Amino acid sequence: MKRSSLLAIINFGRFGIAAPLLPASEMRTNLGHTYSLRVGTGGRLDGSLTAPLRNFILSNSSNVFETSYLPVNIRANLMKTSFGSLVGDTDVLISRARQAFLKRDDQAPVYITKDDWDGFEKRSDIQLLRSEYQGLPSQGEEAKKKLGKIKSIKDRLEMLLLLKRRETYFSGG
Repeated sequence: MKRSSLLAIINFGRFGIAAPLLPASEMRTNLGHTYSLRVGTGGRLDGSLTAPLRNFILSNSSNVFETSYLPVNIRANLMKTSFGSLVGDTDVLISRARQAFLKRDDQAPVYITKDDWDGFEKRSDIQLLRSEYQGLPSQGEEAKKKLGKIKSIKDRLEMLLLLKRRETYFSGG
Protein backbone atom coordinates (compact mmCIF):
# COMPACT_ATOMS: atom_id res chain seq x y z
CA MET A 1 0.00 0.00 0.00
CA LYS A 2 1.36 3.40 -0.88
CA ARG A 3 2.18 5.71 2.01
CA SER A 4 -0.29 8.37 0.78
CA SER A 5 -3.13 5.82 0.75
CA LEU A 6 -2.26 4.67 4.24
CA LEU A 7 -2.12 8.23 5.55
CA ALA A 8 -5.49 8.93 3.96
CA ILE A 9 -6.96 5.99 5.88
CA ILE A 10 -5.37 7.03 9.16
CA ASN A 11 -6.22 10.74 8.86
CA PHE A 12 -9.64 10.64 7.16
CA GLY A 13 -11.30 12.01 10.31
CA ARG A 14 -9.63 15.37 9.77
CA PHE A 15 -11.79 15.99 6.72
CA GLY A 16 -15.16 15.34 8.36
CA ILE A 17 -15.77 12.12 6.46
CA ALA A 18 -15.93 9.87 9.50
CA ALA A 19 -19.39 10.82 10.78
CA PRO A 20 -21.30 9.69 7.65
CA LEU A 21 -19.14 6.56 7.27
CA LEU A 22 -19.84 5.14 10.73
CA PRO A 23 -23.58 4.54 10.24
CA ALA A 24 -22.97 3.35 6.69
CA SER A 25 -20.57 0.72 8.02
CA GLU A 26 -23.42 -0.62 10.21
CA MET A 27 -21.37 -0.43 13.38
CA ARG A 28 -23.48 -1.22 16.41
CA THR A 29 -22.17 1.72 18.36
CA ASN A 30 -20.96 5.07 17.24
CA LEU A 31 -17.26 5.29 17.94
CA GLY A 32 -17.59 9.00 18.44
CA HIS A 33 -13.99 9.72 17.61
CA THR A 34 -11.92 8.66 14.64
CA TYR A 35 -9.04 8.41 17.08
CA SER A 36 -10.26 4.87 17.77
CA LEU A 37 -9.78 4.04 14.11
CA ARG A 38 -6.31 5.56 14.17
CA VAL A 39 -5.36 3.52 17.24
CA GLY A 40 -6.68 0.35 15.59
CA THR A 41 -4.73 1.07 12.44
CA GLY A 42 -1.63 1.77 14.50
CA GLY A 43 -2.05 -1.58 16.23
CA ARG A 44 -2.24 -3.35 12.90
CA LEU A 45 0.88 -1.58 11.69
CA ASP A 46 2.77 -2.71 14.78
CA GLY A 47 4.36 -6.02 13.96
CA SER A 48 3.72 -5.60 10.23
CA LEU A 49 6.25 -2.80 9.87
CA THR A 50 9.46 -1.91 11.60
CA ALA A 51 9.09 0.47 14.53
CA PRO A 52 10.77 3.42 12.72
CA LEU A 53 8.49 3.06 9.68
CA ARG A 54 5.39 2.68 11.89
CA ASN A 55 6.42 5.79 13.85
CA PHE A 56 6.98 7.73 10.63
CA ILE A 57 3.53 6.84 9.27
CA LEU A 58 1.80 7.65 12.56
CA SER A 59 3.97 10.75 13.09
CA ASN A 60 4.83 9.63 16.62
CA SER A 61 7.74 8.31 18.62
CA SER A 62 7.99 4.78 20.01
CA ASN A 63 7.35 6.21 23.47
CA VAL A 64 4.06 7.80 22.32
CA PHE A 65 3.05 4.58 20.57
CA GLU A 66 3.77 2.45 23.64
CA THR A 67 1.83 4.75 25.98
CA SER A 68 -1.10 5.68 23.71
CA TYR A 69 -1.55 3.12 20.93
CA LEU A 70 -1.30 -0.27 22.58
CA PRO A 71 -4.79 -1.76 22.52
CA VAL A 72 -6.68 -3.19 25.45
CA ASN A 73 -7.17 -6.40 23.45
CA ILE A 74 -3.89 -8.15 22.80
CA ARG A 75 -3.61 -10.27 19.69
CA ALA A 76 -1.21 -12.77 21.29
CA ASN A 77 -2.59 -16.01 22.72
CA LEU A 78 -2.00 -15.29 26.41
CA MET A 79 -3.00 -18.80 27.48
CA LYS A 80 -0.13 -20.27 25.47
CA THR A 81 2.23 -17.54 26.57
CA SER A 82 1.44 -18.10 30.24
CA PHE A 83 1.01 -21.87 30.43
CA GLY A 84 2.82 -23.21 27.37
CA SER A 85 2.11 -26.83 26.48
CA LEU A 86 -0.27 -27.27 29.45
CA VAL A 87 -3.13 -25.65 27.54
CA GLY A 88 -2.70 -27.69 24.38
CA ASP A 89 -3.93 -26.42 21.03
CA THR A 90 -6.29 -23.51 21.70
CA ASP A 91 -6.23 -22.04 18.20
CA VAL A 92 -9.64 -23.51 17.27
CA LEU A 93 -11.19 -22.29 20.53
CA ILE A 94 -9.76 -18.78 20.09
CA SER A 95 -10.88 -18.69 16.45
CA ARG A 96 -14.45 -19.73 17.31
CA ALA A 97 -14.66 -17.21 20.15
CA ARG A 98 -13.43 -14.46 17.80
CA GLN A 99 -16.00 -15.43 15.16
CA ALA A 100 -18.80 -15.41 17.74
CA PHE A 101 -18.00 -11.80 18.59
CA LEU A 102 -17.70 -10.73 14.97
CA LYS A 103 -21.05 -12.12 13.81
CA ARG A 104 -24.10 -9.92 13.69
CA ASP A 105 -27.75 -10.69 13.29
CA ASP A 106 -29.10 -9.03 10.15
CA GLN A 107 -32.67 -9.22 11.45
CA ALA A 108 -31.98 -7.61 14.82
CA PRO A 109 -33.61 -4.18 15.26
CA VAL A 110 -31.06 -1.45 14.67
CA TYR A 111 -33.21 1.50 13.62
CA ILE A 112 -36.75 2.69 14.10
CA THR A 113 -38.94 3.32 11.06
CA LYS A 114 -39.84 6.70 9.61
CA ASP A 115 -43.43 6.05 10.70
CA ASP A 116 -42.21 5.54 14.28
CA TRP A 117 -40.26 8.81 14.15
CA ASP A 118 -43.21 10.68 12.61
CA GLY A 119 -45.52 9.12 15.20
CA PHE A 120 -43.57 10.83 17.97
CA GLU A 121 -44.89 14.12 16.59
CA LYS A 122 -48.44 13.05 17.50
CA ARG A 123 -47.63 12.99 21.20
CA SER A 124 -49.25 15.79 23.19
CA ASP A 125 -45.97 16.92 24.79
CA ILE A 126 -44.27 17.27 21.40
CA GLN A 127 -47.30 19.06 19.93
CA LEU A 128 -47.34 21.47 22.87
CA LEU A 129 -43.64 22.23 22.46
CA ARG A 130 -44.13 22.71 18.69
CA SER A 131 -46.97 25.18 19.27
CA GLU A 132 -44.89 27.09 21.84
CA TYR A 133 -42.01 27.15 19.36
CA GLN A 134 -44.21 28.59 16.58
CA GLY A 135 -44.74 31.83 18.48
CA LEU A 136 -41.02 32.46 19.07
CA PRO A 137 -38.41 34.20 16.92
CA SER A 138 -36.64 31.34 15.12
CA GLN A 139 -33.11 32.47 16.03
CA GLY A 140 -33.77 33.27 19.69
CA GLU A 141 -32.46 31.37 22.69
CA GLU A 142 -35.93 30.27 23.77
CA ALA A 143 -36.62 28.81 20.32
CA LYS A 144 -33.34 26.88 20.42
CA LYS A 145 -34.26 25.52 23.85
CA LYS A 146 -37.66 24.36 22.59
CA LEU A 147 -36.13 22.61 19.57
CA GLY A 148 -33.48 21.06 21.82
CA LYS A 149 -36.17 19.77 24.17
CA ILE A 150 -38.11 18.28 21.24
CA LYS A 151 -35.00 16.59 19.90
CA SER A 152 -34.09 15.30 23.34
CA ILE A 153 -37.54 13.77 23.89
CA LYS A 154 -37.62 12.19 20.42
CA ASP A 155 -34.07 10.79 20.82
CA ARG A 156 -35.03 9.28 24.18
CA LEU A 157 -38.22 7.80 22.71
CA GLU A 158 -36.21 6.32 19.86
CA MET A 159 -33.76 4.72 22.28
CA LEU A 160 -36.57 3.30 24.46
CA LEU A 161 -38.46 1.93 21.46
CA LEU A 162 -35.31 0.27 20.12
CA LEU A 163 -34.56 -1.24 23.54
CA LYS A 164 -38.09 -2.63 23.74
CA ARG A 165 -37.89 -4.11 20.24
CA ARG A 166 -34.47 -5.63 20.93
CA GLU A 167 -35.67 -7.19 24.19
CA THR A 168 -38.65 -8.68 22.38
CA TYR A 169 -36.53 -9.87 19.46
CA PHE A 170 -33.76 -11.46 21.52
CA SER A 171 -36.15 -13.07 24.01
CA GLY A 172 -37.81 -14.81 21.08
CA GLY A 173 -41.15 -13.07 21.61
